[in-house]
Amino acid sequence: MSKKKSSSSTSTRTDRKAARRQREQKAKRQRYIAIGIIVAGVALVAVLVWWASRPPTVEMTNLYTDQPAGADGMAWGGPEDAAVVIQDFSDFGCGHCGNFALGTGKALIERYADNPNVRFEFTPFYLSPTTMDTAVGAVCAAEQDLFWPYHDTLFANQDGGAAIFQKDFLRQVAVAIGADAGEFNDCLGSGAARRAVNDMRSDGERLGVNSTPQFFVNGVLISGNQPLSVFTQAIDAALVEAGAS
Repeated sequence: MSKKKSSSSTSTRTDRKAARRQREQKAKRQRYIAIGIIVAGVALVAVLVWWASRPPTVEMTNLYTDQPAGADGMAWGGPEDAAVVIQDFSDFGCGHCGNFALGTGKALIERYADNPNVRFEFTPFYLSPTTMDTAVGAVCAAEQDLFWPYHDTLFANQDGGAAIFQKDFLRQVAVAIGADAGEFNDCLGSGAARRAVNDMRSDGERLGVNSTPQFFVNGVLISGNQPLSVFTQAIDAALVEAGAS
């Protein structure tokens, strides 16, 4: 009888151990499944966050490649010591600036770009950090003597909204106007170009610029996108005053 009891007891203990191992293995599988679900959930959330926060894209629909007469970096017309100098402080995200650039600004080019006594100088004046990269891109385009195609093309694509402020779109513009992509990209990420943009912004602030567009004709302020006649009257009067009419 004792041997039977011992054998039965041993069998019971074995069954208990087997059952315990099965429970442990089941619990382990459940933990692995739970961990897998958590990892998959985290990955899904990361993908959704990336998808929601990715920069918007825009297709470039308008391309300009022309340079005005006497194009010189971010200026056109006469030399730096021209009798009349028009300074333009504009933000590439400003609708009124775009309207001026592609409207009145083009008319001024037609009227004065061949006049050695008149010089027009553009200064990228970003109003918020959002549009700073567009100003940096302007400096980079100017380094390759392609500022005016960049200027016109960027303003002509303002319908693209916030996407035109993204570096990807600025690179797209640079390639389309014929810039060396590598040089432009290096410049766009450089501290030197950003410092140049900040210096120009500081120059505008010292003149009292606090909105865009703002213009100075030989130091006399013209605020906003005024009719063409306002600019021509100011320029012609300045030419007369300088004895260069």
